[in-house]
Amino acid sequence: MTKGESKVFDSRAEACTEVTRLLADQGLDPALAGDIAARVIDEFQTRDRPDGFRIQVNRWVIKDEDLDLFDKLSPAAITAATAAADPSSAPALAAAVATAISSVIFIARKLLSHSIVLSTEQYEVLIALKSYRAGADIEQIAEAMLQRNTGQPQSLEQHIQQVLDELATIRVRAGETRTLVNRDQTGKWHAITT
Repeated sequence: MTKGESKVFDSRAEACTEVTRLLADQGLDPALAGDIAARVIDEFQTRDRPDGFRIQVNRWVIKDEDLDLFDKLSPAAITAATAAADPSSAPALAAAVATAISSVIFIARKLLSHSIVLSTEQYEVLIALKSYRAGADIEQIAEAMLQRNTGQPQSLEQHIQQVLDELATIRVRAGETRTLVNRDQTGKWHAITT
């Protein structure tokens, strides 16, 4: 599958295999890519009623914009998955990473439907934040992201603060904004489910 085309699958299994391949081609561990694909594949499902027919046909469609999403999301997913790939990590950590990445894919596709496109850095922060169900402070987000970052933790924390501020007020249309994260009274940040 190449950019500029959509691909239609008549079977869920075939579509899941293609999404797994797309994620693995971006450098994600194939097992983790398969886990993520299995969690998100129904997001790509469409239901058609051919003209004159009463039956509903289920299909799975991967569009060109989905390829762009995978391109932007994959570096962030690889960063999040680095800790999960450590042999000393618990299987629960790998499952948590897959859940966080899957959740961000759902959010990203919903944002795309409103013509909102995030940067790789914004996806990286969202994935790190989604892995903390009870919210996270900047230090926790930085710790989750430090696995692949070679910069100084202080500069990373300042960068995370900047990205969180951007995610707090994403421009949708002229004069209209949307909030993807918020901060509670204790200083913890939370990803808002759209």
